[in-house]
Amino acid sequence: MKFQTKLIHAVVLGALGVATSAHAVNLGDDGRGEVLLYPYYTTQAGNDTLISLVNTTAQGKVVKIRVLESLNSREVIDFNLYLSANDAWSAVITADAATGGAKLKTFDKSCTAPQLTATADGAREVSFRNFAYVAPTADNGPAGLARTKEGYIEVIEMGTVNNNFVLTPGTVTFGKAITHVAGVPGDCAAVSTAWAAGGAFNVATGTTDNTGGLIGSASIINVGAGTDYSFDPVAIEAFNRTAGNTGTHTAPGSLLPSLASVDTDGAGAAASAIFYPAAVGSVVTVADWNAVANPVTPADAVSAVLMRQSVLNEFTVNPAIGGGTDMVVTFPTKKFYVQPATTFTAALVNRPFRTNFLATGGTATGACEPVGLSIVGREEEVPVAQIDFSPMPASGANTLCWEANVVTLTNSNVLGSANVLNVNSPYLDGWMSMSFTTTAVIAGAPAGHTGHQMVANGASGPLPVANDVYNGLPVIGFGVQKYVNGNVGGVLSNYGGAFIHKYVRLVN
Repeated sequence: MKFQTKLIHAVVLGALGVATSAHAVNLGDDGRGEVLLYPYYTTQAGNDTLISLVNTTAQGKVVKIRVLESLNSREVIDFNLYLSANDAWSAVITADAATGGAKLKTFDKSCTAPQLTATADGAREVSFRNFAYVAPTADNGPAGLARTKEGYIEVIEMGTVNNNFVLTPGTVTFGKAITHVAGVPGDCAAVSTAWAAGGAFNVATGTTDNTGGLIGSASIINVGAGTDYSFDPVAIEAFNRTAGNTGTHTAPGSLLPSLASVDTDGAGAAASAIFYPAAVGSVVTVADWNAVANPVTPADAVSAVLMRQSVLNEFTVNPAIGGGTDMVVTFPTKKFYVQPATTFTAALVNRPFRTNFLATGGTATGACEPVGLSIVGREEEVPVAQIDFSPMPASGANTLCWEANVVTLTNSNVLGSANVLNVNSPYLDGWMSMSFTTTAVIAGAPAGHTGHQMVANGASGPLPVANDVYNGLPVIGFGVQKYVNGNVGGVLSNYGGAFIHKYVRLVN
C-alpha cells in the first residue's frame, strides 16, 4: 500500500506539471527531507533534550539550525552547520546555570559558523539569548532568559557543498575543510574565517541546489526521574528545489532561510501537495498559494501540508501504574501570522490563526486559539459534561495560546512545562481529540473570515479546482506517557514512552 501511495503521488505530480512552476511542498512520509521540525525541547524540571541530525547522502550539506522559544517563536539561537557526506551531528539542550536559561552543548566535531565556545571538558557550547524578545524587538512578554527553557527547533537545508570551491582567504577547498579525517574535520576555522572576511562565500559556486536526505531524532531525558521520551522530527520535502536556486546559503545570524523560503514561480505562487483521504478515495491534492494575489507569506504552502482539523492521541492517568500523560501541540508557522504588528486586512483573509500575540507589562496572554476537547474512556465511555481546561477560562472557551503548548491530563505534568494547560479526565485511560473547528466571527477580520481555514487561490493543474478550503490549523506534536513503579528491589522502576499524534484532515 505504501508503494502504491508513493507511485500515485509521483504520477499525479508529474501529470500536473508542478516542476514547471514551483515544486509542491509535501510531508516527507519516509522520514527524510530538506526541512526537519522538532516539535519540542525542554530543560524544565530536570529535563535535557538530546537532538540528532544525519546527512544520509554522499554529498556535503549546509543546514541552518534555529532554536525558538515556546511563547511566540522568537529565536533564541541560530547557526550554520556543515555536514560532510554521511555525517551525523548531535547536541544536547540543557539548563544554563550561569544565565538561568538554557544552552546548547555538543561534543560533536562537525563544523559550525560561528564556531561554538570551547569548554574545559572538550565540548563546545552556546548560551541561548533573549535579544529577539527585548527592545527594540520586544513583544511585551517575559523578557528573562527563563523563557528560553522550552520551545522547538527548525533545521533547514541551505545547499549542497561544492567540494572544489576554494574558501577565501586561503587555499582550502570547501570539501576538505568539512570532511572528517580520523573523526575530525579538515579545517573548520577556514569556514568561519571565510564568513568573517566579509561573507567571502560565493553561494552560486560554494553550494549547489538542495537535495534533501536529512533525518533526525530527539530524546527528552530526565536522569533523576529515570525517563526518556524519544521522538522523530517532522520531515518536509520539495521545500526549495528550483534548479539554480543556490541563494539560500545565508550568513551566520541571518533570519533566512525560514519556513517561508519555499520555491515560488514567476507569479509568486508557492505550491503544496498532500495525500488526502477524500470521500471518493485517497487523492493527491495540489494547491497554489499566491503571495502576490493574496500577500500573506509563501509559508502558506508549509502551513497547508500541516493543516489538520483535529489532533488525536491516547492517554493514561491510572494511579495503579503511576500513570501520567502530556501532549505537545506545536504550531510551527504561527509566527508568520500573529506577530504584534500584524493586523487584519482584506489581503489577509487566508490567515488561519484568529488572534495576534498579546502581552503587556511582561505578562503574555498569547495568541489564543479556540480548541474543542473530547475524551473517550478505554471502554467507549463518553462524558456527559463538556471537557474543559482547568481552571475554567473566563471566556468559557478552551484555548491554546502559545507556539509550543503542553496539555496535561489530570495535573500529571509529566514534562514539567511552565506553560502547561490541564485537562481533568473523567477516565483513567482512553483517548482525546483536540479540534480546531470554530465558526465564531473574529473581531476586525474581513467579512466572512472565521479563522481555522485557508483557501487555495490557484490550482497547479487539472486536480483540484481553485478555492479548495483547508480546515484547521498547521500543527505537529506528540504525546508522552509516564509510568511509575517506584523502587523495586533497589532499582528505580520508572518508564516513559512517546507517541506521535494522529490527525484528521478536512479539505473541502
